[in-house]
Amino acid sequence: MKDIFFGAIFLLTFFSCSEEQPNDALSYNDIGATPSIVSKTEPEDILILDTLAIDFNSDLFQNISGLKIDSLQPLSKKSILDRGQHLNSNKTLVFIEDSSFEYKEWLFQDKVDLQNAFYNLIDCFGNNCESIDLYDTTFEAKTYHLVYVSHKTIHWVSSAQNQKRRNWTLYLKKQHPTTKFNFVFEIRIDEPIEWFEDDENGLQSKTETND
Repeated sequence: MKDIFFGAIFLLTFFSCSEEQPNDALSYNDIGATPSIVSKTEPEDILILDTLAIDFNSDLFQNISGLKIDSLQPLSKKSILDRGQHLNSNKTLVFIEDSSFEYKEWLFQDKVDLQNAFYNLIDCFGNNCESIDLYDTTFEAKTYHLVYVSHKTIHWVSSAQNQKRRNWTLYLKKQHPTTKFNFVFEIRIDEPIEWFEDDENGLQSKTETND
């Protein structure tokens, strides 16, 4: 078994070389994570300066998607990403005609906090707290999820209805034009998870090359 290592060398190597990840699904042992380093965060409340103010560019999203937003509502419910250390978060419930979706984003101080949050997320994903291995291609869910991970932010779209990934990619690229996403995955309802990489041509499916 490979030696387990962590710390600054692992973080710099892992995030700077995210485009060169192996194609197969990776477990936590494979990437050097152990329960004592990256594990499910216990559900104690950590005092973070989160805000209930709405920070969602509805005009931009309407222009990109062609959809009319009826109303916006701040979300107060906690998710697993709220339990870890982060600088702030914004969570918005967006109503469109007879449907709705949740848009949530978290800002982290550094790569260490973001890495811990990301692996907590995929180690305990969804209401049933199910584990997703990195680049797994079999995980499915009964609700829609789209997650973008950069060096300091995580953006998460969820809904009871499938969404158009293109709309969200364009929205985030307009909102954060210099941001490159290290990890992107989409789970359409009752369909296997799909992973993407962000390159000069936009999001390219990693799942197709992994099969």
